[in-house]
Amino acid sequence: MSAAPVDLQSGDQARAAVAFHQAECGGYRADLEIWRRIAASCGHPGASVLELGAGCGRVALDLAATERFAVSALEGDRDLAEELKRQAERVGAALELHRTWAPPLPGEARYDIILATMQFCQLLDREALAQLIAEVAMRLSGGGRFAASLVEAEALNGFDADLISPGEQPLPDIRECDGWLFASRPTALRIERGRAELVRLREVVSPGGDRIASTHRTVLHLHRPDLIEALGRQAGLVVAARRRIDPTGDHHGSVVVELVAPGTAR
Repeated sequence: MSAAPVDLQSGDQARAAVAFHQAECGGYRADLEIWRRIAASCGHPGASVLELGAGCGRVALDLAATERFAVSALEGDRDLAEELKRQAERVGAALELHRTWAPPLPGEARYDIILATMQFCQLLDREALAQLIAEVAMRLSGGGRFAASLVEAEALNGFDADLISPGEQPLPDIRECDGWLFASRPTALRIERGRAELVRLREVVSPGGDRIASTHRTVLHLHRPDLIEALGRQAGLVVAARRRIDPTGDHHGSVVVELVAPGTAR
């Protein structure tokens, strides 16, 4: 295999963005049943559900496939949003897509359910998180529910280190697309001052065998469930429940915090 760099053009860059997102996140299914249950908790058919940071549609398309919910999705990354649109059209899912990432939420619609899946809330600093929850509170219908999943700092104890050591390299997440190969492998997880930085080695191999490697970093603010609940109360929401998502072989466990808007569900 040649080590010559691949000159990624715009179309190839879009393919890479989607492929790496799918490789790193697309196969995760441990949380889907919880989102289905929360979406169904409003108790009436056709409940309006909004997912924040929907990516390529892992959760939004799963909910839309049941045809029990009116699903909307927010995704600010252009390439991921385009892939979500393509996938919705491919499977015939009725889904409203908004190409934005954070507050203010588009339009004036109110929702029965608003979901912040994976660690969406932990991509935001505290100020942005407070703004988000205040906005969510204004956009929930009476009795509507906001649910956010968080990885807990305690779950990361002992992982503050380089993850690659001789003979113990973790297996990469791999995705093949139109003859291109995309591989992503975690190399380090560093925790400092309430933040976790996950470092990944991303490699692309072209159909001709050329290869390019790059380092990708994701920073999570390790907000605790107590903070989500406190910000919810400040915004006028009521703390409803916490649910656990068990760890898998590839993902840490997480906790889902649920907040409810005052009033009666329609």
